[in-house]
Amino acid sequence: MFVECNNENDITKVENYIGDNYHKCLYLYMDLKKYGTENENVKTFIQYNDNNEIVSVFLKYYTGLHVYSKNYDFDVTELSKYILDLKPTMICGEKKCLNLIENEFLKNNFFKEEGWVRKLSKNVDGDFANVENAKKEDFYSIAKLIYEDEDLGSSYKLDELESQLYERNKDG
Repeated sequence: MFVECNNENDITKVENYIGDNYHKCLYLYMDLKKYGTENENVKTFIQYNDNNEIVSVFLKYYTGLHVYSKNYDFDVTELSKYILDLKPTMICGEKKCLNLIENEFLKNNFFKEEGWVRKLSKNVDGDFANVENAKKEDFYSIAKLIYEDEDLGSSYKLDELESQLYERNKDG
């Protein structure tokens, strides 16, 4: 069973479920902390088992989806069908979790690309004196640059990416 998070109590349940494992679902965790239930383009869901225990959580950020399961004990078929109903353009998460849902439901609808998250080991000093914030009219060019990159742009539609970048910038 899935429940959309609609209040602070739901958000607290997700945070408690993630616990100290936030590094395993970094994007989900950061967006959850930043947006909670306040942004219509960011939705968080909890999957419960028959014993009313949380078995997975996932967050839809605009057109992307981040899935996390602490013990990988979720109902694969139920989650896969729900993901297809949400129609994300990309799904990210831990390899073990995503391998479980890579079945007939998702295999035919998404191409697989594996990657990794790296942690900065030291601060980088630099000269940022000439750096300036992007203006509204700059976001199309920025989006086009990302969109034209074979790896980065393959998960987006140009107009959606421009809108996301602009909204993210407004959100700080």
